[in-house]
Amino acid sequence: MKPNYLWWIAGSLAGILLIAALLYGIFYNILDDRRTEGIPSSIDTVESQVEGVEVNESYTFNGDFPVHILYASGEEQSMIYYVNPDEGTIVDRVPQNDQMEKADIRETWNNNCGQCKFTHIQPAYKNDRPLWEITYTDSKGRYGLAYYHMSNGEEYQRFSFKNNE
Repeated sequence: MKPNYLWWIAGSLAGILLIAALLYGIFYNILDDRRTEGIPSSIDTVESQVEGVEVNESYTFNGDFPVHILYASGEEQSMIYYVNPDEGTIVDRVPQNDQMEKADIRETWNNNCGQCKFTHIQPAYKNDRPLWEITYTDSKGRYGLAYYHMSNGEEYQRFSFKNNE
């Protein structure tokens, strides 16, 4: 006969794992909802102000003010719309064919920062300028942000943050 305490330990561990998985699922959903909060209303703003447009991709950028960046295709051409969700207005729009591709921007960044480890690239909007934001870790282990002009790929701004380890 097996001791009773082994069943209690196994049951307790299973219960703890079940609670942890449940909490993980709840927190993940809350954070995902906050990340995409307001994007449907920004899509509605673009669709109400521009006829015949369909949004394909969406990003959120928090600079001077929050901006929803919407990639949309229409009857005439594909555009990138920058929407201020607080005001419900389109603050800028850029034809997609006037922007440099992600791969070209990443190559430009890699030429400027050869010893860096690439993390992520996404569109950004700072000081009324459409930009690409690249996140990376440099050779000294610092977290970095590099901003490049979307139109010509020139570097706009670069930040590195001290590693506190």
